[in-house]
Parts: sequence; C-alpha cells; structure tokens
Amino acid sequence: MNCGNIQEEGLKSKIARRFFPKFDCASIPEKIDFAVKSGHHGYTCLFEQLEVEEHGRRKFSPEATAVFAAGRELWQYYHRQPGCNVNAALYDIREHFQGRDEKGKMNNSSKDKIYNELIDTLGNALDALAKKIEPKVYEYGFLPE
Repeated sequence: MNCGNIQEEGLKSKIARRFFPKFDCASIPEKIDFAVKSGHHGYTCLFEQLEVEEHGRRKFSPEATAVFAAGRELWQYYHRQPGCNVNAALYDIREHFQGRDEKGKMNNSSKDKIYNELIDTLGNALDALAKKIEPKVYEYGFLPE
C-alpha cells in the first residue's frame, strides 16, 4: 500500500501531515471487512454480498462507486477555485460556494451553476446508496423498526 504524497489533478498543495502525525501506513489492513455474526452461517457482509475479485479485495457496489465518483468531481472542481483550502471537508466546500447570509446562516444554494449540478449529483448518489442500505440497517439491528 502506498501512502506517499497524494497526487490529484488540480490539487494546489500537499495535504497537511499535521492531522495524522502518528499515522503509520503499515497499520492499514489490506482489506477492511464489514462483517457481522449471522446465526449459524458465520459472518456475512453488513451491506450486501460483495463479489471478491481474483486478488481477494472486495468490490464496492455501483451505488457506493457513484457516491465516490460524484464526491471526487465536486472535490476536483473545488480545488480549481482560487483560495481553496486543501484540507476542506464537504461542509467547507458547501460554505465556499453557498456563502452565508447576514445572520451567519449558510445559504441554501449557490450562484455557481456547475457547483449546483455537482452537489445535486452527489445528493442523488447518496440517496440511492441510502435506499440500498436502509433495509440492512433494520435487519442487523442498528435501528429499531
């Protein structure tokens, strides 16, 4: 696993290492398993039965992949903006484009049409993923029905 410098198109500077000063790349497991004990069948995947590729890594669902792709597009667009914060979270990105009103409340929308399209795409992808995992949330007892 390579945890070296993060290289992304449009990234204006390296992500600050100060957030993870004791981060050790060797401590990251090669595969992260979202498995829970399931009766006499042993362990089962929390969100869905995932296909295991030849090299043994799990494959994300199409819905999860769509969320990653939409988030990446928004992230890349934000990093092409002047004065962007390379450590920005989604909230910071929304604040950058949507701004705040005179009371300090974040505005509901932005005048930037590209941002609005990208944030809508991300929202739709998140909704599709939520619909997919919702039955499992109740089935595995994370929330009572």
